[in-house]
Amino acid sequence: MRRTLPPTRDLACFEAVARHRSVTRAAAELNLTQSAVSRRLAALEELLGQNLFLRDKQRLTPTVAAEEYAEELRSLLNRVEVATTRLLSHGRKGGVLTVACLPTFGSRWLVPRLARFIAEHPTVDINLISKIRPFSFEEDKAHAAIHFGSPTWPGARIHHLMDEHVIPVCAPALIGGQVLASPDGFARLPLLQHTTRPYLWRDWLADAGAASTASAGRNSNIIRSSSRPRSPGSASQSFRTSWCGRKSSRAH
Repeated sequence: MRRTLPPTRDLACFEAVARHRSVTRAAAELNLTQSAVSRRLAALEELLGQNLFLRDKQRLTPTVAAEEYAEELRSLLNRVEVATTRLLSHGRKGGVLTVACLPTFGSRWLVPRLARFIAEHPTVDINLISKIRPFSFEEDKAHAAIHFGSPTWPGARIHHLMDEHVIPVCAPALIGGQVLASPDGFARLPLLQHTTRPYLWRDWLADAGAASTASAGRNSNIIRSSSRPRSPGSASQSFRTSWCGRKSSRAH
C-alpha cells in the first residue's frame, strides 16, 4: 500500500505560505524563488487532489481544512528540525539549545543578539523554532521559549525580559484626515484582531480610558499575525515578554 507522504520541502513551503499568507514572504524566509515556492504548492495540491488556498488577486487564504493541516504540520516540521539538529550535533561537547519564539521577535530581536552567545559558547548549536502560542515542552522538545503574555506556564521557570509597548495605527484614509480626540473614537472604527490575542483591542481601550469597550469586537476583521515590539516611550499599553525554561531543562 502506497503511503501518502508528500515531500518535506513541499510541506515546508505550504506551511510558510499558510503562515504568511504570501508566496513572496514565504520565499524570502525559505531562501527560495517565488516561482519555486509556487511550483511546490502546485505539486502538493496535485498530490492531495484539492486546492489548499482561496486565491483573490495577490492574497492567499488557506481553506479551513488547509488551516488545520498547516497547524499540525507546523509542530511536526519543528520536531523534525529539532531531531535533525540533534543528530548532526551528536557527540559535540556543547550539544543543542532549542529555543521557541515568535517569528518576528526571533528575526528582529533575538537573532541579531546571538553573536555574543555563540562566541562565548562555540560548541553549542542554537536551534530556533517558531511558536505563536504556549506549548508543551515535552512534546516539542524545546529547552526554552520567549513568550508574550501573562507569566503563567505550568512546569516552567519564568523570567521577565521586557515590556511590550503597543500603539494603535490606521490608514489615513480611514479617518479622512480627522484627529481622534479620545480612545472612544477607535471603538467605532473597523478593527483588525489577532487570532492569537483576541482581547488586545478590548484591553488597550480599557487601559487608555475608553468609556466603553463593548463595541471593540463588533466591527472586527480577524487576521493571523505576530505582534512586533514597539520602542519604549511610545506606549499606550504594555505587556510582558518572558523567557520560559522548563524546570528540568539541561540548557544553561
